[in-house]
Amino acid sequence: MSCPSCFLNCIGRFSKKGPISDPSDEISDDPMSPTRRRALHYVLKVGNRKNAYKFFTSVLSMRVLRHEEFETGCEAMCNGPYHGKWSKTMVGYGPEDSHFVFELVYNYGIGGYNKDNELISIEIMKDNITPLLEAGGMMAPMVRDGIPGLQACVIDFEEYRFKVFEDEGENRIGRIVLASADSHKSLTFWMDTLEMKRVNESLQYGNHQCKVQFKSYKLTPLDEAEAYGRIAFSCPRVQLEGIQERVRKCKSGGKVQVPLVKLPTPGKADVEVVVLKDPDGHEICFVGDEAFLQLAVVDPDAERILLECIEKDKSEEWFKQKGQSKMVITRLKRSSDSDAQEKPGENSNVGKVENVEQKKTSVQKN
Repeated sequence: MSCPSCFLNCIGRFSKKGPISDPSDEISDDPMSPTRRRALHYVLKVGNRKNAYKFFTSVLSMRVLRHEEFETGCEAMCNGPYHGKWSKTMVGYGPEDSHFVFELVYNYGIGGYNKDNELISIEIMKDNITPLLEAGGMMAPMVRDGIPGLQACVIDFEEYRFKVFEDEGENRIGRIVLASADSHKSLTFWMDTLEMKRVNESLQYGNHQCKVQFKSYKLTPLDEAEAYGRIAFSCPRVQLEGIQERVRKCKSGGKVQVPLVKLPTPGKADVEVVVLKDPDGHEICFVGDEAFLQLAVVDPDAERILLECIEKDKSEEWFKQKGQSKMVITRLKRSSDSDAQEKPGENSNVGKVENVEQKKTSVQKN
């Protein structure tokens, strides 16, 4: 779906086609064991679906895995606290049953979002970073897994920051870095209540899975009417009530945001989820694995369906008629205790991609 400063060097083994089981991951036969849980995806709300499609497929070289349209808002607030028509598009480097992916949420009629300071960055391993450089990404020195002097291509899309490390052997989403006002309280919640294991400075349910890491920041209050994100995990269906009760009883500041509910998807499997909030307000969704595996089958027509929906979407013209721009984004300023350069301030010029054909820009030292 984590912790202060440096990164973890415990990524697991991967092949070109996707993750290979790590021998250190012992998955219990007990359906109630935390080892049966898996990191699934992170939700990103996008204001311009056409540019998002170009960025994630042409720049990050991801594949459209499935696309779904909804006439009304999600009961579990998957699309945020909005009641109108919306869509979600799953994109990634491989099938959802074996890869961590992104869920791109698009609300029709909403031209942009205030970006909260909760998501610091997303770390990706990619076998070819040339498309990122051509789209405006800039190389910057990084400390990763305690190793200084590494280079990553840093690029922003709609104020989401991506750090892409070149790796000839794989393409994968490796780490989600979140802000925390109290990393000790966050660790207590994620480790004791959600039963994640800590390896160095990251949290995980398995060594081959996407990691979660926290960095210490003074958070501004999250605006729940804007672009807050959500990380999702799967677990056996029988665990959902127990996870919900653990959060209700915990004393570390977490809470149940949406109690256990069944969510319908037109023409596909219904899934059961429970949505939580950690002490910093980060949203966490647990979904029953059995139904999720039926829902998350790769749709070979997904890209075609998405492009047809983009073509039919006339909200851009509606905004122009109102004399407004589709992209209306104002990021809240972040105040940092430690790593002030982790995400650029208001005047930073790190490569920002709102249109993938834009020219390169200069980069601050990161």
